Parts: sequence; structure tokens; C-alpha cells
Amino acid sequence: MNARKSAFFFENVVLSMLFAVFAYLLYIAKTSPSYSSGGDTASMTFPSWIFIITMLLCALKLFINYIAGKKSTGGTEAGKTHIKVYITLLSIIIYAFCWNLAGFSISTVVFVAFVSQMLRPSCSMPKTFITALGVAVFMNIVFGMFFKVDFPEPLLEYFLY
Repeated sequence: MNARKSAFFFENVVLSMLFAVFAYLLYIAKTSPSYSSGGDTASMTFPSWIFIITMLLCALKLFINYIAGKKSTGGTEAGKTHIKVYITLLSIIIYAFCWNLAGFSISTVVFVAFVSQMLRPSCSMPKTFITALGVAVFMNIVFGMFFKVDFPEPLLEYFLY
């Protein structure tokens, strides 16, 4: 089995597992009691839509892989994982640990800016910083204001209060 077919095989296994997990989570979301916080959206509406969208994307990628596998001529590619994958995984772990040290918002800005610069070094730093700040603000608005998630913000609380 050449490297490309092996990559397709494992990608399809992971996609199939993700599809099954999100189908199960959708089942749980649809059968669990739903609570409303006074608005129009019930507690399981947003997760249900996320699960459905994820399942559709997995199914689409499985279909694309199936078509690409049919057209494959069996080229030779090295089965080596790019170093940026490992750096990104390590930065995600560090990002999660930094939530309680620096706070969610500051950690998010630093993480998004770091990963953006690593993946696209040609992008200017001000544009990267503005994008990272926008991601942090968006996440705070959606999850903090709409879904009432309490994010840890030790540094911001220290300097603002």
C-alpha cells in the first residue's frame, strides 16, 4: 500500500469515526431535555446544528475521498508528517493550559496570532493581530454573552477591577 492510499485509508477511518461520534451526539442532543434561557433558542438547538454541519462536512469529505481514490494513479509520496502539525498540536495544549494563567481572551489572541503567522508568514503582523483580536471578541460575544459561558480571565480582572 503506497503512502497516498495509506493516508486516504486512515483519513477515511477518522472521518467515519467522527461521523459516528457526531451522529451519536446529535441523538443525545435531540433526546435530552431542552431548556430555554428566555430567548427563542433552546439549549440543544445550537449544538444540534453544529453536529449536523460536522456530519455533512464529514460525509462530503468521505465522498470526495471516494472519488479521488477512484481516479488515483498511485503516485509516490513520502508518508512524513510536516513539522507544523506537531507545532500546532503543542501550541493547542499550551493554549489550553494558559487559560487559567493569562486568561481566555489573551491566550486566544496569542494562540491565533502565533498559528496564523506560522501557517502564513507572509501576512503582516498588524493584520494578524487584528484578526486574532477579532476571533477573541467573536468568541466572547457568542459564548460569553449569548451562551453565558464564564471564561477564566485572571489578568484582565486584575488590571480592570
